[in-house]
Amino acid sequence: AMEGKNDEASVFDEANSMSAVGGQLDQVNVLGEILLCQICKSQFKDARFLPCHHYFCRSCIEGLVGSSDTHTFLCPQCHMEINLPGNGTATLPVAFVVERIRERIRSRSNTTLSVDHVCQDHGIELKLYCLECGLLLCPECALHHHGDHPYDYVTSVAPMYMESVKQQFDTLIKIKDSSESHVRKIESSKRYLLQSSASVTDTVNQCFDEMARHIEDRRKAILDELTSIVQQQVELYQRQESILVSNISQIEELKYKWDRVREPSSGNKGAVVLLAELVPQLKQKAGKMLPPTLDSCETINIVPEMKKVGEMKALCEYIKINFIRQADSSTAHALVQNLPATMELGKRLSFSISARGNNFKGANIRAFVQALADNSCTPLCVSKDLNIILTPVVRGRHELTVEVNGEHVTGSPFSLFVTVPMEQLHNPVRDIGGLTAPYALAFNSKGNMVVAHSHPHGRISVCCKQGRRALEVRLRTLCSPSGVAVDEQDDIYVSEGKNHCVMKFHGGDGAHVKTIGRYGSGLGEFNTPQGLKVIEGQLYVCDMGNSRVQIFSKQLEFVKFFKVGKGITDIACSKQSGRFYLSGKNVEVLDRDHAYLFSIYDMNSISVCFNEKQNTLCLADCHRNCLCVINLDTDQVVNRFLSTEDCRGVNRKRPYGTAIDEDGYIYVCDTTNGRILVF
Repeated sequence: AMEGKNDEASVFDEANSMSAVGGQLDQVNVLGEILLCQICKSQFKDARFLPCHHYFCRSCIEGLVGSSDTHTFLCPQCHMEINLPGNGTATLPVAFVVERIRERIRSRSNTTLSVDHVCQDHGIELKLYCLECGLLLCPECALHHHGDHPYDYVTSVAPMYMESVKQQFDTLIKIKDSSESHVRKIESSKRYLLQSSASVTDTVNQCFDEMARHIEDRRKAILDELTSIVQQQVELYQRQESILVSNISQIEELKYKWDRVREPSSGNKGAVVLLAELVPQLKQKAGKMLPPTLDSCETINIVPEMKKVGEMKALCEYIKINFIRQADSSTAHALVQNLPATMELGKRLSFSISARGNNFKGANIRAFVQALADNSCTPLCVSKDLNIILTPVVRGRHELTVEVNGEHVTGSPFSLFVTVPMEQLHNPVRDIGGLTAPYALAFNSKGNMVVAHSHPHGRISVCCKQGRRALEVRLRTLCSPSGVAVDEQDDIYVSEGKNHCVMKFHGGDGAHVKTIGRYGSGLGEFNTPQGLKVIEGQLYVCDMGNSRVQIFSKQLEFVKFFKVGKGITDIACSKQSGRFYLSGKNVEVLDRDHAYLFSIYDMNSISVCFNEKQNTLCLADCHRNCLCVINLDTDQVVNRFLSTEDCRGVNRKRPYGTAIDEDGYIYVCDTTNGRILVF
């Protein structure tokens, strides 16, 4: 798969062309010259392929690397920078094509006729070809067996078939190339399938781990409640037991005195004890020592919420009702049904409240929805059959609250995202003016815009969505920023196209933290860096002039790079699929491992942003002067908007940086007119 243009067919084509031009050059000698290593000028010894598809002796490659710890060198033929893996030349593919070409040279240099080229009946060389039968003949066969058939010398007939055979081989080569391409796609799809399966497996495991954790927490709570009830009851039993034991002891003491008084020999002394001790004590204790009751000693229901602990159905119902909320009220039996996570603006949504074992007669049911974009709150009407109709009029995130008797039902408040179909976007809802040449933008965790201004003097400003500036960053070396990104800690990263570097600033006060890079093609060097994004904790920088994307840590330490097409200007990533989308002369689609999959939209685009909720891409097409929306489910363009002139006659020249906020609004840098348009 790595032989590329150096496979044996290409080598023999080159030998044929050299033989035709030289006239006297023999093809075998030409092939022998092609098999010379271009470094040592000797026959190949253990030839190995480089990533650029050129091959040299393994010892010659090791000589190029030398004692360098980086294992980096330039190919002697194409001067491409080669970065060997840690195991050195041992991992480079073996150039088996060299041995195959040597075998073909030996077979072509052997002038002895094989048995296949000699008539088995007469032992004479096959020099004739029967045009009617399509068989090779010797003169004797032609004379005795094919005398009345047209035939001719093989050297004369062969050119007649050369073109058709060549066409057949060209077709076979195309089939071979197409098959190899499909094999690569199948391998890529297989890798993606396995990765997706692993991701889904992790998600399932996490969900069930979370469920197990909630069940375990509930189990502990029930056992703690059981322990508390038992402890309280045991203490009650102990207090009652202590009182009864004391009473028994006193009664036994009085009985002992009574028995002594009743003895015949007690006489006057017994009468005195009876009148002086027994009568007063019996009068005193008779009203206090009542017969004990066993009402407080009856068996109690220590788990009143689980009346059928032994039945699986009751247990499952208990878990469903008490899994998230553990409220001992009617709301624990109320569930909201048919409520989606997203809906389109202006469309009608109907959902209902179900009552598990409770019809909510006389209950006060209240529902309202709050749009987080403008903080507006709308009460909803609840019908007698517990149906609720919702028709939002504001885009973005909403919170739906449903209460029964003042308490939230299970899961309330619910998150609801209201979208506008991308194909329906045409005119901006507003614009943010008063800016100077905004070129690129991003959003931080607080929802504020981080805007890179390209001229007259490069600077970075942090603004709210109404345009009020909270922070401005200026630096002498920051003259023409071409891209901006923000990480989870709100630190700011800026690519500087003219100075071929990347800078980092502290998000809190705008202090300069670090600058890396210079002009060049080495690791950590840049040639006109453009867009950049923080993806999964790493900084991806589009190194446009070097046709690659370099990856750095958030401390701006080099991690790795991967090659891409020419003119790449920006990058975006789908969290769900893991695919990367790169804007430029077309939109390149890469898999999780940065392997090329396919291309879409063959027009120049300067920036790209991804709408996760609608699975769409938004591109700033600087040649058609418009924004382009691509549905990634079909890979088709579904909308183009932002014409060259709006209703107020304001000229909208090329759109540049784009970004999408958490409410789904698209922000576009209108650099020429010093504003940001919001769609």
